[in-house]
Amino acid sequence: RGMAMTEEMRDLISEIDDGELRQTILKFSRLNRYTGSRDGEEAVDYLMRKLHSYGIPCHTEEFEFLRSYPVITRLTVNTEGREEPIEAMAAVFSGNCDNLTGEVWYEEDHLSGKTEKEEARRRTLYQDKIVLTHRRHGEDVLAAFFAGAKAVISIWNSPEDLLHHNMVGTVWGGPTPDKLYRYSHIPAVCIKQKDGRKLAEICRSGKKVTARLTIQMAEKVVKARMPIADIPGERDTFLLVNGHYDSWYEGITDNAAANAAQLECARILWNHRDRLTRSVRFAWWGGHSDGRYAGSTAYADRHWEELEEKCIGQINQDMFAGHNCQLVCKTTGCMEKTDMLREWIEDTCGAFGRLYENLYRSADESFSGIGLPISMMSTFIPREDSEWMPHWPEAAGPWWHTVEDSLDKLNEEYLHRDTAVTLRLAAEFTFCRDLPVDMPGFVGRMMDCLGKVQEQTEDEFDLRDAIGRLSDLQKALIPLQEKLEKGELRDSDPMVKHFAGRLMRLAYSYGSEYDHDPAYAGETMFSRFCQMKGLTRQNSRPVWYLAVKNQFVRQKNRLMDQTCRLLREAQNFER
Repeated sequence: RGMAMTEEMRDLISEIDDGELRQTILKFSRLNRYTGSRDGEEAVDYLMRKLHSYGIPCHTEEFEFLRSYPVITRLTVNTEGREEPIEAMAAVFSGNCDNLTGEVWYEEDHLSGKTEKEEARRRTLYQDKIVLTHRRHGEDVLAAFFAGAKAVISIWNSPEDLLHHNMVGTVWGGPTPDKLYRYSHIPAVCIKQKDGRKLAEICRSGKKVTARLTIQMAEKVVKARMPIADIPGERDTFLLVNGHYDSWYEGITDNAAANAAQLECARILWNHRDRLTRSVRFAWWGGHSDGRYAGSTAYADRHWEELEEKCIGQINQDMFAGHNCQLVCKTTGCMEKTDMLREWIEDTCGAFGRLYENLYRSADESFSGIGLPISMMSTFIPREDSEWMPHWPEAAGPWWHTVEDSLDKLNEEYLHRDTAVTLRLAAEFTFCRDLPVDMPGFVGRMMDCLGKVQEQTEDEFDLRDAIGRLSDLQKALIPLQEKLEKGELRDSDPMVKHFAGRLMRLAYSYGSEYDHDPAYAGETMFSRFCQMKGLTRQNSRPVWYLAVKNQFVRQKNRLMDQTCRLLREAQNFER
């Protein structure tokens, strides 16, 4: 359990220098930090100069990735001979087109709860159409491509009068030959909610609507750099504190504010490096917004063995200090002790919102397959009575991914607060003798998740024996947890890395630990098992049911085997 803030921790946080934070923010407000661009590389140079000025050992790592962003987007619609333009923004990894013309087919927005058969039937209506939809996730756009749609027009889900950048590529970080098909390159754009509703109403009226679309994308393989800084501790295990430096336009809340906070945390922890039990590594990723997390993926690939052996966790910093970020939350993998994060955040700033107790497949979560014991992402929400709550209930405010993410959206009080929370978390995880994890408790979460799946699935998808084996593992981990609690291990990090890391890998990834699962929507703990919820032979196509059943058997084999291995290792550890 997290402990109340000590005087030493309070003194550490008091060293936060608002002038240092402001200097970075002002610098980045003058740079449109597209990865590999002149401004992007200047941002890297700035971060390196600051790190050098503090005396922190640092270097840059070059990586190569597929970068995509829109250059030209033109959309016009024609109703009964009347043509009018609509403002639109092509998505990252959209396809190019020149005066592509087609009939617009509107997909109604009340689609939740559809069976697999109904979804498949709906997609047959996409053939040769330009699909107008409220869906904009890459998986939905890829499905439209395979269904024969000509293009996809996505209606933004909040009412601001701004065009937002969106991402439709589902390849995580960088392609391998077998995943190149996921770059469907179907023309895909987003339009404002008000324009989408107007266009949808015309489609509902029965009038024939056609659209003409021109898109030019800047898409090519480029090279860029990323700053990496290491602050050595007593042990060679380390915590990875990370966030992306690239942005759309100025990108003040996404992600200049977090970049400044990381830099300030590095400065302070360097000055107190004699107190570090573990090392701290700071990383500023590129290729986040214009490459689907390409920088963190490249780093994970290049340093796989080191991360697997020595990294005890990662804390990702994203979308800090906007005026709507009134309450501090965390999205967490939940390996840490129950309520610990809540206590630390409340104790540090008094503005705790909630915990999101499940990682989501987004925002540089590029390390699930490697298996890091601690994994958490920054999250913020407005207060219930806030003007932001009706349409922007989380950190992505109306300016997110738009030209309006500018200096006036920054709340400097929140920036100081968010820096303090980051510093507190980094210090707690690196100063402590033994990591505050709860391995039996995490296994309990795994069992609860599978139990909920079991309640909503047919008898053919039987997880009861897997839950039973997890129960055996939970019991076997209790003596190890007790040793950890009592401080009986001289260096407990290898044991925590082995057991907690593998449990995280098992729960939050489903493919090879040497590869990366694609970006997908929905639940992430046991995501492939969660696909079975509500599925029956009656409400799905036979081929789909067969495919899910095959997936179930293979994923269950993985779960049973890995649980059995961990069980034997936990029992042998005691001997």
